[in-house]
Order: sequence, then C-alpha cells, then structure tokens
Amino acid sequence: MSEAENAYKTSTYYVNPTFTVKDGNVTDADYEYYNENGMKIVNPTAENMRADKQGGTGDFVGFTMRGFHFKDASGEKPSDGHVYTAKLYCAVAQTLFKPEQIPNFILSGDSKGLIIPIYKGTARGVILIFQIFQDERFVQLVGSPDPEIGNSTNGD
Repeated sequence: MSEAENAYKTSTYYVNPTFTVKDGNVTDADYEYYNENGMKIVNPTAENMRADKQGGTGDFVGFTMRGFHFKDASGEKPSDGHVYTAKLYCAVAQTLFKPEQIPNFILSGDSKGLIIPIYKGTARGVILIFQIFQDERFVQLVGSPDPEIGNSTNGD
C-alpha cells in the first residue's frame, strides 16, 4: 500500500444491542456503544463520537454491530422455543442545526456495518435500524435511540 492509502482512516464505533422479547415481538431494547479499543461510551453524543476520534482522518463515522442479545422481560433468554437473530439494516441520519445536502438514508452492505458521511463542523443525529428475525423469518424493524456523531476533521 502506498503512504496515501494508509493516511485515510474512518473512526468506527461498535454497537451491541440487547432486545427484550414478549409474545414474539421486540418490546424494548438497550444499546451499548464502544470505541475501537473496546471502551464503553456512556454518553453517545457528538462530542464523544466524532469522526476525528480514534485517529479518524476523514468525514465519515462508521457503526458496526459486534453482537446482539435477546432476553425476556425477566432478563432471561427467551424460553418460547424460537431462535431470534438481528441484523444491522440501515441508518437514518439528520444533520443538526443546519441544512446539508448529504445522504440521510444509508444501507448496510453486509448487515453488520455502515459508514455515515458528515461535514466538517457539524453534528448528525443517527437512528440505527435493525432487522429482527424469528427462526430465520423476518418479523420486525427496530430503531435505536438517537446517538449523535460529530466532525471536526480538516476534511482532507
């Protein structure tokens, strides 16, 4: 690889959702976010999840689903006899406080991760959308709360 190819790096954050299932449907979910070093991000705001963190040098922020968990209302593994799985389907992103003409709907190419564009000096609210499957059959879409991403890179 050339030196120029090594100079570009996307700052990636990892999400581990835990879905609560009742009567075959997700009724609640908790989301934990981590940086590339495995440190938990307690407050997923634009200040804590920026494009220039973790050595990021571009105007993009990545999200990757590292794993997922399903539980029933008591916190135990669902005992209804079904196998539940989840895939990261897409993200809906909105630039906050000023209009920008960049994509607001980003599909995951591999059902595990995606990359969101963000202009320098801006913040975006992001909703991650997960597909929920019961015994390999799609049953539901579930959206995350609104983590924010920010950018203070130089855009080079």
